[in-house]
Amino acid sequence: YHIDVRLIKDNNNNYKFCATCASYLQLMKHFIRIDITIMREFKKYAPRQIAKYVLAFFKGQFVIEGKGVFEFSNGKVLVSVKMDEDAIKMCKEINDQASLMSKRVIVDSY
Repeated sequence: YHIDVRLIKDNNNNYKFCATCASYLQLMKHFIRIDITIMREFKKYAPRQIAKYVLAFFKGQFVIEGKGVFEFSNGKVLVSVKMDEDAIKMCKEINDQASLMSKRVIVDSY
């Protein structure tokens, strides 16, 4: 079995399982592989900060308050067909920031 589990963030910024998931996982822990996804929520759109998150975790999801849920893989935010123009523009800006951060400068001498 393979189950994707989402954690819920409470008011104290602690992550926890929902009660149903926790009891089910306790019963099945020897028979299943569990992938836990922590979804970061950004209060405002900050491309550079989001790009750091995308590069650090490499694969996952994040939420921009008022804009929706975005997925990323291989250090790039994925663009889907369902996105509106603003969301696609945000993905492009975040990916541009990520590529700028990941480029290395080669110096021949100091």
